Amino acid sequence: MSEGAKQTYPDEDDESDVSSFYDDDIGLDATTGESSSSSEDKAVKLAKKETKQVFWSRWLVILVLTLAAIAICVVVFILSRRGETQQFEATYEESAQKILDSFEQVVGQKVAAVASLGVTMTASARSHNETWYVQ
Repeated sequence: MSEGAKQTYPDEDDESDVSSFYDDDIGLDATTGESSSSSEDKAVKLAKKETKQVFWSRWLVILVLTLAAIAICVVVFILSRRGETQQFEATYEESAQKILDSFEQVVGQKVAAVASLGVTMTASARSHNETWYVQ
């Protein structure tokens, strides 16, 4: 078609106009009369380009999902570890305090037993007028 020509659409009843109107769909370019293989080449190139873009888009989505999964795992690990560490330290402090209390109690009993033995020996020595000799 020329630049100034107005493009008209065929009537549905007129089949001859319809076939000539869609000649470019079967390989003829309406402006030059040449085959539309160059437009087919463009379509193939466009399809290849779009296929490549879809391929890389898929990889991008997979990468983003993988990174999101890794980030979630790391956050869950850090939070769980922090909670378990705090719980462990609290339990450890509690257990350590029980051990120290029981150790102090045992030491107190031993010291009381030794003191009682000393008092008993001293009382026995005084009652029998005995002395201790150190050689």
